[in-house]
Amino acid sequence: ELYANSNKQSLVKHLFAVGSVVSLLSARLVTNKTLSDAIFVAGCLHDIGKVDPVFQQVLNKQSKKNFNFESYPTHNELSLLLYSLLNDSNYKAINEFNKKLIKHVLYWHHAKPCRKDEFTKLRCIYKNVKQELDSLLAKAMLLINELSSFKKIEGLQHSQFELIKVDEPLPEYKQYEPGK
Repeated sequence: ELYANSNKQSLVKHLFAVGSVVSLLSARLVTNKTLSDAIFVAGCLHDIGKVDPVFQQVLNKQSKKNFNFESYPTHNELSLLLYSLLNDSNYKAINEFNKKLIKHVLYWHHAKPCRKDEFTKLRCIYKNVKQELDSLLAKAMLLINELSSFKKIEGLQHSQFELIKVDEPLPEYKQYEPGK
């Protein structure tokens, strides 16, 4: 079983719980169904990068070495990569603007790690996991299928991912202006 945290909470249950909570909150704030669907998807996928065996080993204290994220992606960076590669560009129920918002949520739900050599594009994340990418994508799809048994999550496919997407820049930090 995959875990979300050191309390051994099931990853699939955590993802669905977060997706459900943000969906209920957004129902009070948002009248746009497409945006509401995107919020649910972002909540359900925010930690999908935790399917990574390295993350699971560190979480379960099975790793023998002291792990550092200087060159290895964090789970939120992996969540962004997996979503970007699994996102079916032909799926139009969630528009491109809302897909961009989902990416922003996946990447920025934790602070950006401080590294000597900053990751600036998906390629930086991809190059560190390319040997395990097929396995990560397969695990992510299994998790998405399990999530879909609670509530359908559409528009994500393992079969059609495009590696050209790895040249995408990472989402920029959103600066908010006072009063807006």
